[in-house]
Amino acid sequence: MAAGRHPSRLFVVAQDSSLLGNLVFNLNLKYLFSQKSQVPDEEEPPLLRSLPDPVAYFKLVNLSYEYMAFAASPDGQVIAAIGYKGQTLLYDAAAAMNHPMNHPVLLPVGDRMFFAIFGKPRVHPHRGQGRRPPTFEDLGAYFVSGTRVYVSLRTQGTYSYHTVRRRWRTEGAWELPVRGRAILVPNFLGTGRKLLFGFLDFEEPRLYDEFPLCAVDMDARPPVVVGCWPKAARFSQQLRAGYRICPRVSQLNYFGNGRFCISVTSHKSHSRDGVVCFMAVELTQELQLLKHQYSCYLISESTGRYPADVLL
Repeated sequence: MAAGRHPSRLFVVAQDSSLLGNLVFNLNLKYLFSQKSQVPDEEEPPLLRSLPDPVAYFKLVNLSYEYMAFAASPDGQVIAAIGYKGQTLLYDAAAAMNHPMNHPVLLPVGDRMFFAIFGKPRVHPHRGQGRRPPTFEDLGAYFVSGTRVYVSLRTQGTYSYHTVRRRWRTEGAWELPVRGRAILVPNFLGTGRKLLFGFLDFEEPRLYDEFPLCAVDMDARPPVVVGCWPKAARFSQQLRAGYRICPRVSQLNYFGNGRFCISVTSHKSHSRDGVVCFMAVELTQELQLLKHQYSCYLISESTGRYPADVLL
């Protein structure tokens, strides 16, 4: 956790069609962990809160809607965005790639570097190309550890890229058992265990609330799942209230001291009403799960059906 950052603050980025851009909101979710004994009642409808006033506005690069990936630097002072054509909101547009890429991902590496990943044909570090990068077909999991970015590719294996030396390294022919952005905790709660936290991957299609939170032992080769909590990422309250989860796996953020925040974006059928919901959970040294509070925030109708990005 970088110095100067509040351990329970995060950013929510939501598209706003009326402004042709993205609004950034700063939330303090400390209250979600304030009462350890309080467990959310899944039978009750979610309490809807209002988002605070936005702290920033990012105008779309091309003045037309495209999916953009966002990332915040560890010190919280820089937020970067990149579109599927490679344009960014921090660098000159002349540095963009020459042809469209699918499903961009943006990862912070240090305070002033961001690493861009695209669906195909390859990984593109934002400060120079790597040597002999792996070909990209099906991105599985990805995470940052120090100056290295780790990428797991289905059917290809797992690789890491050293952002200082600008070199690739093959970690193994194995694939990580999680999907999407994962979080590495090198010394979890002082136990000396190097654990990777994320949402379990499945080969067959699943409902969006059926990707359980899990912990992976990264000292093992291949890495193995050592803990799994299917109910941690369930948002049954909003489903009962008529909301449908956006087609994206839940997002995970780590506040330190074993405290995690799981978030999803939902919208009502035949409506532009949307909510972004947060579930606070805590893990003990023995990997026992403690549920905390659950909270939802209303999203402006002008955001349409786009999922919000949640950045720590």
